[in-house]
Amino acid sequence: MNLTKYLTSGRNAILGIAFVLLAGTLYSQNTPPNLNRASDYDVQHYILRVRFDRPAKKVIGDTTVRLKPIKDGFRRVTLDSVGIVYNSVTLEANERPLKFNTNGGSIAVDLDRAYSPNETIGIRFKYTSIPKKGIYFVPGQKGGDGLIGHSDQIWTQGEPDEARHWFPSFDFPSDKATTEQYITANRSETV
Repeated sequence: MNLTKYLTSGRNAILGIAFVLLAGTLYSQNTPPNLNRASDYDVQHYILRVRFDRPAKKVIGDTTVRLKPIKDGFRRVTLDSVGIVYNSVTLEANERPLKFNTNGGSIAVDLDRAYSPNETIGIRFKYTSIPKKGIYFVPGQKGGDGLIGHSDQIWTQGEPDEARHWFPSFDFPSDKATTEQYITANRSETV
């Protein structure tokens, strides 16, 4: 075999292998998710007041969402909401009822008037939910020696998008807001 032909063929094989490896590496890298979901408002603060019906695995909630519009003429708020049943939706300032409708993944609230970016809007939601995600009712367990391994517990999980199952929210990793939580528990329980 001719040495030049052998070297050329070996070099082509190496270049071919390098190309395949490089192409495979480039195509196998996942595109990072877009963590900037568009919105026409910015949630500033959540006030959550919740209690639980443990046997029914139910959340009884009273949540206030304070937000600021991003542009003038803001009249409708759409928040993430899955499986939440609303008893009332009102303006926080005067308890005026607001019209709303829900679908499988959100609640849309019609405001009483158009708002501008220099105003803060507080909307109060009273509701119940039997969440499939976001809150987990964990029964107590006894250890192998008959002693209690842990007591009955209720765990909450919000990140990255499970809060929508137990309170109305802009439930997306790009949203940053402060919270207050008032949780009613039995005397024997710790929050």
